[in-house]
Amino acid sequence: MSESSNDNKCVSHYRTPALPKKSKAVIPAPTSIKSKSKHVSTSETVTLKAKKLGKREERQKLERPVFHSDSDNNVKHEVDSDGLSVDDIAHSESVANSERCWGSSTQLKFNSHGKVNLTAQQSHIQSLLRAAISLTHQHLAFEDAYPDLNEKRRVMANLLLTAAKSENGCAEVRSRLKKDAPYVRVLARQPEGRVSKFRNDFKGAAERRVPAALGLEKNAAGREKAAALLCKDAYLFPLDAKGNPMRNKPFQAPAILYTIEAASFENPTCAGIKYHHLFTSTRDDRLDELELPCAMVALAATAVRAVIMDYASEAKEALDFNSTIFAGIYGKLVDKINNVFEDSEKKYHSMMATLYNMT
Repeated sequence: MSESSNDNKCVSHYRTPALPKKSKAVIPAPTSIKSKSKHVSTSETVTLKAKKLGKREERQKLERPVFHSDSDNNVKHEVDSDGLSVDDIAHSESVANSERCWGSSTQLKFNSHGKVNLTAQQSHIQSLLRAAISLTHQHLAFEDAYPDLNEKRRVMANLLLTAAKSENGCAEVRSRLKKDAPYVRVLARQPEGRVSKFRNDFKGAAERRVPAALGLEKNAAGREKAAALLCKDAYLFPLDAKGNPMRNKPFQAPAILYTIEAASFENPTCAGIKYHHLFTSTRDDRLDELELPCAMVALAATAVRAVIMDYASEAKEALDFNSTIFAGIYGKLVDKINNVFEDSEKKYHSMMATLYNMT
């Protein structure tokens, strides 16, 4: 059976609703893309991919905040679970016991549960934590929405150092962050606590938009329709008049566009508006044609898939939108997007700039 007929079988119960008109013009895809069918060895292919992705990252970094990494050799990044675990309590006790060894400007106030409440801290530490929370929001939206535990610990330490460098009165705090691992872990709880909320905002946006966009209901017909959408990742694409996925338009499914718009552009606190200056282009010759970042697109698609999975299941409770279940799905979607860039930088730019203009 051909792929087209398989696609038709998978999505025969679904039709794409019309998108509302957008005020911004959509950038068309390139009319021709040069073939890259040169015969190269495996090692040369890996090197080429690394160079291409490196070029994209360098272009994006030009307009992104710099996260200092000088903590890597000085702070021991430990892995523990989210929430106030036994290790967290030990870190709090360690910090409380060592306060006398550091200046008063670094000291923290703990509540009866051993937690650090943001508003209870000295004013400069409050400013530091708010800056770290903002940097965390930016990192999740523009860099990586599902960092693994080791990476999350490293990133949080670096964001705290970046925030300490930018905020007045935090020089001594920054020195302590470089040398006192328990101190890092205690302060990191504040920005870490926003990670799940950020991801759940996307899931919530998808829950509000996806069922109506896809005509999903909690019944047998809805489960069948949801299963069809999951088949061969049909949910990633808009459908033509015959109900076949338009696979030359990845991530342009209305449900994904609606989710990106609701989660990233709905109000001034959303990343797409609050940090609009971070949008950039990977094309040196088209810097005014801004692109959506890979992390934002992949997270929206992951959230849409999560909602469809909920409708495909007979379970009454929705799946928890956590890293245990969805980090792998998010990672595969990131790979799909990266593969487009590896195949053609022009095609990647066209895809992401089009998505930017459609949301």
